Amino acid sequence: MSLVRWDPFRDLRPFWRLPFDLLEEDWVTSLPVDLYEEDNKIVVKADLPGFKPEEVEVEVTGDTVTISAERKEEKEEKNRNYYRRERTHQRLARTLALPAQVEAEQAEAQFSDGTLVLTLPKVAAEKPHKIKVKVK
Repeated sequence: MSLVRWDPFRDLRPFWRLPFDLLEEDWVTSLPVDLYEEDNKIVVKADLPGFKPEEVEVEVTGDTVTISAERKEEKEEKNRNYYRRERTHQRLARTLALPAQVEAEQAEAQFSDGTLVLTLPKVAAEKPHKIKVKVK
């Protein structure tokens, strides 16, 4: 049995760290996705309500896909006795590791009713090549 020095504040340390941990976190909201495999392709579905297709960016490299969306809005309204200006900024991002290598050049993205559907064809598996041994 080993001796451990008693520290009355040991249990409180996580609470002291909490404000600093919150400041270190990334303020980009993560978006929910569905990822599944069909025959020779991988399908990724992401819900992006309120975003327009031109605000969405998809990047595919090898066995990862990054989906990001950014929206900036400015509304301006002038009435008789007041002036009002509203600005909003929203950013969503998600990087996913895919279960297999995909053909990035043949990837397709469809956006409909706030849902992005990515179809990523898998790289064709290399078949073993048999070499006939010749006798001299």
